[in-house]
Amino acid sequence: MTSAVGGFPPWPDLIAAMGLLREDVSEISGLPATIPHVAAAEEQLAEAERRLGHELDPQHREFLGFGDGWPDFYLGTDLLGTGDLGQGPVWEEINATLDAFYAALPEHSSAPPREEIYPISHHEGSSSVFVIWRGGPESDGGRPVVSLPEGEGSATYENFFQFYRAVYQSYETHLDEDDSPAPQRPGERIPDHFGRFLGSGRPVETLQRGVQLWRYERPEFVSYATCGLSELDVVAPKPQELVCSVRRGQDQAAEHLVRTLFETILETGAGPLPSQVYRSEQPILARTRITGVLATTHPYLDDAFHVLRDAEGGIRVQVVTLLPVTEDEIERGSGAEAETIETVLEKTNPPLLDVTRP
Repeated sequence: MTSAVGGFPPWPDLIAAMGLLREDVSEISGLPATIPHVAAAEEQLAEAERRLGHELDPQHREFLGFGDGWPDFYLGTDLLGTGDLGQGPVWEEINATLDAFYAALPEHSSAPPREEIYPISHHEGSSSVFVIWRGGPESDGGRPVVSLPEGEGSATYENFFQFYRAVYQSYETHLDEDDSPAPQRPGERIPDHFGRFLGSGRPVETLQRGVQLWRYERPEFVSYATCGLSELDVVAPKPQELVCSVRRGQDQAAEHLVRTLFETILETGAGPLPSQVYRSEQPILARTRITGVLATTHPYLDDAFHVLRDAEGGIRVQVVTLLPVTEDEIERGSGAEAETIETVLEKTNPPLLDVTRP
């Protein structure tokens, strides 16, 4: 038996499978095991289409007919229900974010046309949003799902089912994670903390001094991070771990930047200061215009990601995000004044996770 729209399993089976998987993952990792809202009636679907001024994507419409939205569908990202589409403060917030993103796009952008997309997700405190590209190529009865505005094409799926499938597969990887109790010392639970925000993870290599390099992946981006740097004797405001996130397919860039700064820290014995810029006269990534790295907070994750706290609420580990920046962005930020660079980036809203940006 298959879906009425495409050649994939029916949505009741897919939703039931996701629910069971979420329960198993919750027991291992502590991630919430949420379920979708009650199925939308035909009247609700039709009313949503009336407000939007166009038909819903066929695959998305069929899904809503079995689950009318899904709170905390993936790491804090909610799937919108029919009651959210085309109305309300959340809808206005999402579209204001999209409008700002499109207003800052260069003339020859590869992003789908603004009038051909509609948002299907919301993540409070983040600019990340998944949209359906109504004018995109059809696949199995559905249109592409694209993540915006974290980089043009940072994550694109052939259709809503493939997007759903990617999230399911990401949760599956959590079943292999070790949840053995960890001693209460900085660095010991770093992988679990990162996994809650950065998605499924695995160790890639053990670096110098026993520090591990990990790779994490979620539908919108991939990240490389240190696990154990915070246990070393390094001069820094707080014990630190490093993270670098990039669009999918740019793994080598993130890995290189984390490795390079980690080696710099070992050589100097000092970690980055807040908003510090590491700058080079030449591009530090081949075939890009990236000439520097800004040590800052993650631009697309909640404040809770940036620190790990002890039992008394004090900061025991600071998470430093390495943000690749171009020569033009550094110059527009008045040289090496990183606070000014952050202001420039906030105003211009470039695709920060795309190291190939102009």
